[in-house]
Amino acid sequence: MGRAEKNIYWSTYKKILNRYSPEFEKCANSMIKKNQTVLFQTTVCVTAPILFSYVSWVLIDAVERKKERLYFLARDGYVMFRIAKILVKKYQLPIECRYLYASRIAWRLPQYYLIKEKSMETICLNGIKITLDKILERGTLTKKEKDQIRIQLQLSPQEMNRVLSRTEITDYKKRLLNHTNLLQYIEIHSKEAYWNTMEYLKQEGLLEGKRFAIVDIGWTGSMQESLKCLLESGQVSVKEMDGYYFGMFGSSNKNQQMDSYHVWYFNRKGQIKRKLFFSHNLLECMCCAKDGMTIGYSYQNEIKQYQPILASQQNLNIGKWDIEMQIHTIERFAERAVKQILNLKEWEKKTKTKKMVYRLCRCFMTDPTKEQAEYYGKFLFSDDVTEKHVIELAPVMTEEQIRQNSVWNHIKNRICPCKAEKIEVQPYWMEGALVRSACRWKYWRKQNYFFYKFLLFCVSEGRWKVEFK
Repeated sequence: MGRAEKNIYWSTYKKILNRYSPEFEKCANSMIKKNQTVLFQTTVCVTAPILFSYVSWVLIDAVERKKERLYFLARDGYVMFRIAKILVKKYQLPIECRYLYASRIAWRLPQYYLIKEKSMETICLNGIKITLDKILERGTLTKKEKDQIRIQLQLSPQEMNRVLSRTEITDYKKRLLNHTNLLQYIEIHSKEAYWNTMEYLKQEGLLEGKRFAIVDIGWTGSMQESLKCLLESGQVSVKEMDGYYFGMFGSSNKNQQMDSYHVWYFNRKGQIKRKLFFSHNLLECMCCAKDGMTIGYSYQNEIKQYQPILASQQNLNIGKWDIEMQIHTIERFAERAVKQILNLKEWEKKTKTKKMVYRLCRCFMTDPTKEQAEYYGKFLFSDDVTEKHVIELAPVMTEEQIRQNSVWNHIKNRICPCKAEKIEVQPYWMEGALVRSACRWKYWRKQNYFFYKFLLFCVSEGRWKVEFK
């Protein structure tokens, strides 16, 4: 892409900003200079406006609901927490914002011994390239314990790392429950994690009885369910606890009462157009923090406090991705935006932020430039609770690997699992992978992928009985 073509592309973003929020367009113009990185320019034109809009809605709604405190959940919530601090200070909002170290595995593990056999629903949850070893890792089993499970199932070491189909995962769930000591091992680890987790939550004020809400990015509300379970076990009322989400594709519990789940951009049902031209995995990269994932909590004698235990001290992408610059740029944008926006509530009311976000997402997430696809596509990512088995967000693919991801192949594999064709690579951001890959008919392959996503959303909303994943 030549320089003139690049300028036209960036001007597209600015036109979108100017149409819906001239304040944002002024901020972008004042920050963008010549020869700046693709990460910086995308952050200014896309990431910062999207996150600022979401956080603004959260704060305004939380104040109206008379919430006393907001907990922004690690790690996706870190940069949103930084934005919220700027907005609360500028507009003197009567609400306290805190950052809470958390993760699905950090809250699910202590929950397991409370829910017993129900824990198998999340431990054996389907995903991309699920193996038996990955399933056991979700229960934080030691190598010795995993070997014992393997022996009880009479499996070879190679079988532990074989990618399983959905049917095989269901079969293993029954076998693990009925023919192994898996639940016993999980209960031991769960009880140990429970007390430290409860002490950390108490330390951070979640047991004080305040009217609080958690703020997360999405996508099923499972974190809120886990927190609710933990707090109820400590005899804490959760009637005043709510959750805020950028979007939700589904629910982690069929019996979920959705009154306490407040969703901004798209909800579980409807708004398929917004979901089609959106990549939730890419948005998570746009919200990334510098820390490693929280896997538990421990008491530190030196400072007399409970602290998070991190899987790694730094994000796996530190050194390859300028995470610090992205966070700093978003903060700078927010600081400039609040100078332009005199009244946050009036601005949020008159500005069609969701339409603006739709256009920005459609432009960037489904039609990225080569530079954007290359930079964001190299982000190391995993959708599993253990954050292991990471791959690039949008890896370079061969013609054969792209063909394997066709909607017809996915349908065939679901209808006839006995004749399923192996799918070697399943990108977390397909649109970016297509741009990075040297393949033919990119436009039609992108349309094929949109059709596949459309089928998924129709199925998830119960419009069809066939189940695609």
